[in-house]
Amino acid sequence: MIPCPIVEEHIDTIPESTLKALHALNHFIVERAKTARRFIKRSDHPTPLQEIDIFELNKHDPWEGLNEYLSKNARIQDIGVISEAGCPGIADPGSRVVSWAQEHNVPVIPLVGPSSILLALMGSGFNGQQFTFHGYLPHDKGKLVKKLRWIELDVQKNGSTHIFIETPYRNKSLLTTTCSCLRPGTLLSISIDLTGTDQEVKTLPIKQWIKKDAAFLHKRPAVFCIGR
Repeated sequence: MIPCPIVEEHIDTIPESTLKALHALNHFIVERAKTARRFIKRSDHPTPLQEIDIFELNKHDPWEGLNEYLSKNARIQDIGVISEAGCPGIADPGSRVVSWAQEHNVPVIPLVGPSSILLALMGSGFNGQQFTFHGYLPHDKGKLVKKLRWIELDVQKNGSTHIFIETPYRNKSLLTTTCSCLRPGTLLSISIDLTGTDQEVKTLPIKQWIKKDAAFLHKRPAVFCIGR
């Protein structure tokens, strides 16, 4: 399980030990082939790119062709798993590969690298002992409001931290809805462009987020945390 940079050009966020493991492999299962090839090339992999075997997971059905590929290859050579950004298997279809490996008693080695989810939690100031990652919240506004209010209640009742993400072009809408339905004193942390040169991590109560123009979030990768 090979983490890749969250921001493509910042390969310096990947430890040397992880790059060394990457360079020892010539077979990869990836979320997105184009992104994986750029990462492999940028890492100065010793094998020419055209000689590297890359299996791209089907985004609509990650199991399609996967069992056949693993059955053919997993016991005769080591295979690297690469996400589109950050850690494979975390909010990522690469977890299917690990599920197959665990079921078939194939060793799994997770390597060190950046995770936007953990980085956002680290920078939030919220409870790091008890937290939930929701992935994407509902797009239907009624269901989204209901979910956000449930999260707010759980934060107040149990002190848990709740983490979620959104497609960058929908960030503005998500922030607007969040500010409109939560209490003024509820704390929201937003981490933007993590590990990039323009990264921002800010924790404020809703009453202060309301005063900001949500346009600053438009098309910028972000992680949202609600906590206390």
